[in-house]
Amino acid sequence: MRASLYRSIREFFEHRGVLEVETPMMSSAGNTDPHIDSLGVANQQAEDPRWLRTSPEFPMKRLLAHEPEPIYELGRVFRAGESGRQHNPEFTMLEWYRPGWVMQPLIDEVLCLLRCCFTQVDQCPDIQQHDYVRLFNGVVGVCPIQSSDQDLASVASQHGLMISESDRATCIDYLMAMQVQPALTDGALHVISRYPADQAALARIDPDDHSRSLRFEVFFGSIELANGYDELCDADQLATRFKQENQVRVAMNKSPMPVDHRLLAALEHGLPACSGVAMGIDRLLMCLQGAEMIAQVINFTEEFA
Repeated sequence: MRASLYRSIREFFEHRGVLEVETPMMSSAGNTDPHIDSLGVANQQAEDPRWLRTSPEFPMKRLLAHEPEPIYELGRVFRAGESGRQHNPEFTMLEWYRPGWVMQPLIDEVLCLLRCCFTQVDQCPDIQQHDYVRLFNGVVGVCPIQSSDQDLASVASQHGLMISESDRATCIDYLMAMQVQPALTDGALHVISRYPADQAALARIDPDDHSRSLRFEVFFGSIELANGYDELCDADQLATRFKQENQVRVAMNKSPMPVDHRLLAALEHGLPACSGVAMGIDRLLMCLQGAEMIAQVINFTEEFA
């Protein structure tokens, strides 16, 4: 089924005038996100370390800064330490960008693509759209924006997380994964949008509400399929976020990662206003085939690679 899915994806984007690109697998920069670890490439002849990409995001944005046209890439990405029922260190990601688009049109296109994919297996899942804060508050009973760090840590601790009260972002991530996602209706597509500002990642802050960001995620039941942004295009703000993420990494006893200065230079040159999204293809295959584990849709998992 993988081959037919790839064909459908390429036909979908060809029909919509989105160009397929190919970007490097290795980079001199790593991912600063404290919850994502890059895989290093051993090469004794190289003066500087190289890292396998965790996403094609940064080089794709560099392409957009050079030529602002809709693009997508379907290819392999790598993340250290990600093994489990829904994870494998090497997996396939679909990522695309729409210059001139804001978040909602991209959400609509993501849902259109997913409907096309589910049609292939004679499914037509319901679509439910959620506001992040209302959903989180309704399930967990605390507000991810207005609640204090202490209250969030207390609730997270009640649900099994051992962490300091000051680590607000980790508490929210934990409660989202352990409480909110499992509460999502099975068999339906869920769009969760307008994440709290401290969960923005690389999304713009909502200009009408600085406590929110223009970020969304799409789930099938409790399985995360896609993560998208109305993209942050300001180089100074992005550099600040990279610095803050590396500070969190150090606090978590992780090594800081080298920052992608070429990306920052591209943003300084001028990244067009755009929205972008990344989708996990192996997880999508799990959903389409009714698989319980990602190993059922990957020929060579980490154990057998």
